[in-house]
Amino acid sequence: MLLDAKGKELYCGIVSKGTLNDATLPIRKIVDFSLRYNAKSAIIAHNHPSGLALPSREDLVSTENVKNALELIGVKLLDHFIVADNDCVSLAQSRMLPQVFDYFEED
Repeated sequence: MLLDAKGKELYCGIVSKGTLNDATLPIRKIVDFSLRYNAKSAIIAHNHPSGLALPSREDLVSTENVKNALELIGVKLLDHFIVADNDCVSLAQSRMLPQVFDYFEED
């Protein structure tokens, strides 16, 4: 989802479809959409068919990569939601969005 400076939705849709075991996060496509819609912020989401909404290491690294790419064009990544069955995890609310790599140093 892409938002304008007032938080109004500019675009909401699917940018990529994965398989049962893998989903590629198309950073270039997300950046392109952000520029095309003149977005000021973004929220991304994906599902975990496994039924567990806990983020994987790959999810956190991909989120950090998207966050960094969007920052280069002046777009703020507000959140990344992971959805599974009747569960949903917000990386921002779980405090995993701003410090993705710090999260792994605590292990």
